[in-house]
Amino acid sequence: MLEARRRVLGAEHPATLTAANNLAQTLSSQGELARAGELEEEVLEGSRRVLGAEHPATLRAAGNLAGTLSSQGELARAGELQKEVLEGSRSVLGAEHPDTLTAANNLAQTLSSQGELACARELEEEVLEARRRVLGEEHADTLTAAGNLAGTLCAGRATSSASSDSDHANSATSRYSSRSTAILTPKPWRPSTLPARKSAPTVFPGVRRSVSVSCRPATSAR
Repeated sequence: MLEARRRVLGAEHPATLTAANNLAQTLSSQGELARAGELEEEVLEGSRRVLGAEHPATLRAAGNLAGTLSSQGELARAGELQKEVLEGSRSVLGAEHPDTLTAANNLAQTLSSQGELACARELEEEVLEARRRVLGEEHADTLTAAGNLAGTLCAGRATSSASSDSDHANSATSRYSSRSTAILTPKPWRPSTLPARKSAPTVFPGVRRSVSVSCRPATSAR
């Protein structure tokens, strides 16, 4: 299908980019990360040229490539792309849009993997507070955010605060045990097909620019 669309529609037609994205996701699920990454690079560059750096599909394309790079251990470049996605999402969608919060969470995970726990913690606290306001204390996504922050606090040896957030997640989960298995198990991260990830064919925002994530010095939790 991809080759046919390239011949008939051209390499940067939105439908061609969608087909390339779909193939990349299949390859990624089969463990062929190098080839998946090559296709995702094509999709991202095409999306930037055709749709613009801050189109939602361009942002998703950048997020898809960042996920593949992270899986390959290329954390520095993955983090750069995730910063672009976060900045673009904040600008286009708003600070508390679900996709923006997902972008913040993804960047926090990469920063944590790089040992930048203070920056990761700062982002995770933003995500948790926003999800509490928008979704409520016991929504599955809020509990996931609490668990992520707890893990970072534990890694930073701020055990008392980590325990507090973990206790909140655990108590809420037990009260909702009849449905928690279904709603609390994190879904495998998998970029959506272009045009729409997490509608006419499209691709996501990502001008190559860095996002400044200010980091406060880590303080021990009380």
